[in-house]
Amino acid sequence: MTEGSPELYSKSVVALARIGSDEAIALLSAAISKNRNVVAIQPSRALANCGHPRSAETLVNTLYRSRMAGGHFSLVDQPPDRIFEGADEEFRRAGCGQCVAIVWSFRSTDRLLAILASGSDAMRGCAAYALGAAAVRDPRAVEALIPLLKDKGVAASAAFALGELQDLRALEPLIAALAHKDAVVRRFAAHGLGDLGDRRAVAPLVRLLDDKDASLAAVLALQRMKGKEAAPDLAAMLTRIGERAAEVKNIDKLKSAEKTENAAGSPLTTTPGQPTRRDLLEALRWIGNPAIIPAVLQIARNPSDPLHAQAARVVAELSRPRPETNQKDREVHGPFAKMTDDELVAMLVDPDRATYAGQRVFAELIARYRLPESPDEAIRYFVLIGARDDLMALWPRTRRVLLADLHGRSPQRQIYAARCLIRIGYGDNTAAELRDALLASDNKQLALDYFHCGNEQLRQAALDWSAKSGTVLENQPAGDIIWGSMKEE
Repeated sequence: MTEGSPELYSKSVVALARIGSDEAIALLSAAISKNRNVVAIQPSRALANCGHPRSAETLVNTLYRSRMAGGHFSLVDQPPDRIFEGADEEFRRAGCGQCVAIVWSFRSTDRLLAILASGSDAMRGCAAYALGAAAVRDPRAVEALIPLLKDKGVAASAAFALGELQDLRALEPLIAALAHKDAVVRRFAAHGLGDLGDRRAVAPLVRLLDDKDASLAAVLALQRMKGKEAAPDLAAMLTRIGERAAEVKNIDKLKSAEKTENAAGSPLTTTPGQPTRRDLLEALRWIGNPAIIPAVLQIARNPSDPLHAQAARVVAELSRPRPETNQKDREVHGPFAKMTDDELVAMLVDPDRATYAGQRVFAELIARYRLPESPDEAIRYFVLIGARDDLMALWPRTRRVLLADLHGRSPQRQIYAARCLIRIGYGDNTAAELRDALLASDNKQLALDYFHCGNEQLRQAALDWSAKSGTVLENQPAGDIIWGSMKEE
């Protein structure tokens, strides 16, 4: 398998996935390990598509060993989220799980659930993170993950994944996990409760503020939940930290340390689990309870305090009326914000928008948790994001879905399907089928797309159609509808 030609490399990995033998699986695994960057997405996706009984296990194991930085198929070092400080193994598992989720897309989670049920702690932990980040939220994943909160090898991974799944069946188990003897598990359980956002978790998280190994996770969770009931406790914690510094008359040292914290972006704590005053001020700002203003004013009125400017901004913000919002609420921008879900789904077969604004339509659908309701609709989602390798790997279904549109009665759907097939540029009979559809049509736009797409067979079909219909095809600059031009963004 050569990487000299991107097109040949792409076809090679798709072919290996279709072969699906032990040797093919080994070659795809070696390709992932060799590249360890964005090039590894193609063989990783091929393994996800492959029907070999060990393909999913091989994919997870290879990505775990490859240590993809930050879970984004990149070798660029990325600072871990605060929750992962002091938990290097969890950060590694999370990176692997996120990479798996990227290439898994809308496929069935059966094989990931199978890994979760057996194998090493590392593999089960990676599978847990993958299930939490998967595009399709399988309710069976919650049922499989909850018992793992009592398994010391994967309890932290399961807690994080349950928060990502945002299923309230995990509420009580995660609250119980706040008492786990492992500090990392307590931190990740708090993080999961913050993702769930249920008010019943506020009181247990407030009690966790006294845990020196997990109090930061509790603060951040309460911040995301906008737990106003916890604001007095956070304000009291802020005051206690300030008083301890004043008691030892060490404000200059605190000032120096805070400046270091601000520059480096790392917490001023003796352990990864403790919050700084900066963390508490930010949490209080997000929670937005004016009752805590007096505690913050003590800092804002002390010009020698390194955080007096931040405290003054918090006081100013809490002093003015503001609407009830949640930090986790989605901010919607752009022309699709006012559309209903049905209107957005209808755009899956809009030839102009699905071709030229697919990424934005896709992002809006996913932001609303509007996931594919059928395998055929998943094909249309893949088209939106330009997932050419996935579409080729699932070619029989891709071909059937798009040919149904191509031969349908709607001219709009016909144009959309033809453009999709041209941009995918795959299949031995695709050009012939496109030619037959054009010659049976009176759609000039279809002929223009063929004429300028760069495929000689389709160009000749457009000329034949022009001669048959007596319609002149104007020369125009080549657009985006080019044979085989589809690329994932």
